[in-house]
Amino acid sequence: VEVDSRTLDIKTSLFSSYKSAITSLIFGLLQPGDHIVSTYCISQETLNILNYFHHYFEISTTFISFQLTSDNSNKLKNRTNKTVIKKIGAAIKPNTKLIFAESPSTLTTLLIPLEEFANLGKTQKCLTVIDSTMG
Repeated sequence: VEVDSRTLDIKTSLFSSYKSAITSLIFGLLQPGDHIVSTYCISQETLNILNYFHHYFEISTTFISFQLTSDNSNKLKNRTNKTVIKKIGAAIKPNTKLIFAESPSTLTTLLIPLEEFANLGKTQKCLTVIDSTMG
């Protein structure tokens, strides 16, 4: 991981698996007492990793759940749910250092609005991470 320590601006990161990417990110940039906000629509393995860090390293995670909207014919109107950004924003605490989501989501293929997601991280001074392993 190439990091500019003055701005914490990560330039490029390449990993052989998403598990090593997530684990390296948390180990490298977070410390006990820090907080993560994550969408709940993530893979079971990622959920296990975040719970492991909570249990063993006191890095807590708030999981945000959301539902897809549907019209009368029960077809999905929109695979991008902008209300999730509001829910993530509401879950941010003073000790939140990282906002995490999968896009498309493993469970629902929901797409996170990336520009709004990045802007939220910038305004709240949190790192933003999108796992696009599925895409």
